[in-house]
Amino acid sequence: MEISKPGKNFISIIVPVYNAENCLPRCVQSILAQTYKNFELILVDDGSTDSSSKLCDSYVTDYGAVPSVFVKHTKNMGVSHARNEGLSYAEGEWITFIDADDYIEPDYLERLISPIESRQNAISIARDEGATVANPTVISVITMTDQIIDTQPISGFYFLEHGILNRDAHVWSKLYSKDIMEGMRFEDDLTIGEDMVLLVKLAIKIGNAKSVLSIDAGSYKYYDNENGAMNSSYKPSYMDQIRCWQRAEELLTPYKDDISNVIFAQLATTQIVSAMLVAGKIAQVPYDDNTKDAIAKIREALSHACNKDGAFAGLSKGYKLKASIFRFSPRLYLKLYGTWKKNK
Repeated sequence: MEISKPGKNFISIIVPVYNAENCLPRCVQSILAQTYKNFELILVDDGSTDSSSKLCDSYVTDYGAVPSVFVKHTKNMGVSHARNEGLSYAEGEWITFIDADDYIEPDYLERLISPIESRQNAISIARDEGATVANPTVISVITMTDQIIDTQPISGFYFLEHGILNRDAHVWSKLYSKDIMEGMRFEDDLTIGEDMVLLVKLAIKIGNAKSVLSIDAGSYKYYDNENGAMNSSYKPSYMDQIRCWQRAEELLTPYKDDISNVIFAQLATTQIVSAMLVAGKIAQVPYDDNTKDAIAKIREALSHACNKDGAFAGLSKGYKLKASIFRFSPRLYLKLYGTWKKNK
């Protein structure tokens, strides 16, 4: 195997792996088939109990190879811990995350890094020609999105309002500079929304600096897991669907003088929707002490969010009705919703 040193714009790809024996080969093969070869792949085995651990080991390459593949085995502590482990080992100037059940097109990395290289080349050419390049734009995040926010770099707060709070709240399909990720870690007490919370932290860190660039989506292929957390029956950890948005609000509150009131209205609207999604899950399981406590927390969350300016107005008619009924009588709502689901 040819041994080479990483070049400029070296990318670290972090893939958390847990019991992914059926989909991991497709994911890894799609990564190794990239047209852009200047990367390392870090597979973090999160205590898998199937053959995923052995599969991960089978991909390991010789030291110094580019592309290179490394494996870190850990106890089962969740996706956030696995991603954090990957961050601890990342050597690249740039970092991207890919889920083990997803895959990427061959041009994925090339499309992500291309805007960076174009800017670097333009600056280099200008300097070679004797021009002074004052305060060139520093790109910290590239995001692939199905709705381009702007063709020019945008600020962190603008990305928060028009991206993160507008269906672009996943850490995958993005490229992050190692500098912006310095000190950043996923919150491992969240099982849902941990990636959104990290993006909010990044948006705050970037602030008003215009260093986020959006490009056309299409090269990242997301697998909608019908057995995933969002599609499973209710369990106490499902309350993280509400907690993650509450945590986002807590993070942003100190910056309320710097950001638009629209952001807080959007956060509150999302908290209401999230609360009703959880309520819908509870309506389909037996009533016990766990669900009793959850219902009280949902009611509290709704009371808080509905009192935020613009939050209720941002809801669809259906969610306005759902939230109103639940606030009037949680038991009535749960009975009505549970009956409707059974007869659906």
